[in-house]
Amino acid sequence: MAVIEGQKRQEYSSMTFLRRYILFPSRFGFYPYFWLIFLSYPIAIGFAETGIRRVLTLFFLAIFFLCYRNSYEITKLLPWSIAGQLIVCVYMMLVENYMALFIFIAWVVGSLPFTKRVRWRYLTAYYGTFTASVIAAVTKLVAVTPHFQLTDRLDLLVLLAFAYGSPIAAMSVMRTADKSRAIQQTNERLENVIRQNERNRIAQDLHDTLGQSFSMITIKTELARKLLKVAPEKVDEQLNDVENASRDNLQLVRSIVDDLRQLNIAEVIINQNRNLQDANVTLLTINESISNTWPRQIQITLGAVIQEAITNIIRHAHADHCWLTFGQQANLLTISIRDNGKGIHKPRENSSGISGMAKRMETINGTLDVASSSEGTTLTISCPKPKTNKEKELQS
Repeated sequence: MAVIEGQKRQEYSSMTFLRRYILFPSRFGFYPYFWLIFLSYPIAIGFAETGIRRVLTLFFLAIFFLCYRNSYEITKLLPWSIAGQLIVCVYMMLVENYMALFIFIAWVVGSLPFTKRVRWRYLTAYYGTFTASVIAAVTKLVAVTPHFQLTDRLDLLVLLAFAYGSPIAAMSVMRTADKSRAIQQTNERLENVIRQNERNRIAQDLHDTLGQSFSMITIKTELARKLLKVAPEKVDEQLNDVENASRDNLQLVRSIVDDLRQLNIAEVIINQNRNLQDANVTLLTINESISNTWPRQIQITLGAVIQEAITNIIRHAHADHCWLTFGQQANLLTISIRDNGKGIHKPRENSSGISGMAKRMETINGTLDVASSSEGTTLTISCPKPKTNKEKELQS
């Protein structure tokens, strides 16, 4: 038993050591390990050396790995990790004529979430060290090769351009990733807002309908109890009213439940976007926000048509992009659903659910038009814009 516990303790301590000092933080996935592939060449250079130079090169590469691993998080040791990498990079460039290690630091400096002031410090250290190393390496190369010209080594020019541009590219990638993360978080917040708004709407509906009806039932019941003592012949009338109110409430509850099962446009887009992502189709919407003010019944019908159209895109279009464009005129609401798939070569009235979508649009006096070519299909749905209560009052 003691031996087993000792083995478990040893395995635990080994895994703890690996996670703390060797393996990269799990939240970065396989991204850091991908970069380690490019360490294979300098390691091969180190093994190709002999004597003390081999030992020094492999030792410096081991130091570089440890510093690179610790530079994926902003800690108090980060300046030392960056400095250690720069020292190794200078050694590899001047001694082994290997420049590419600088690119590792470039992406670290460009991608970590520094403040602007701190980032400029690291960028200054990186560009200063790299430029000085390049000048020293070129001077050494010219001294060894009297007729050397930099244009003779296009590979060096490419590496120079890549090394100088990598921090900027890394910052661009980081900003794009941050924006994508922010959009995802915004979408999640919008989902919560939509849910909360729907809860508020249901609560208001229940208060305005069932609340008043149950108050009436309570009053009628209390009145029936009083009449039972003084005028029993009038009790049946009150009980009939209670019975009718209960039946009306039951019907109202069923209506509310049926209404809850129907989704508005925003909810449909949220659900269908997940399905599109699973099918590797990118969804883009234009002017989506204007649909938030459309009447709920209109949204339910249009949402059902959008859902059917997107389902057809996933099943039949073989597209990788889908666009939803919302429009609103004085008396007309429109939605255009476009994809870049193979198109409908022989459009038929009853194919791909078009007939069903057209019938749905007829319930709100709307229309459905389909245009298709080898570059994709565009489905346009439109319906009259319902008049607001204020507009009805002005008209009357």
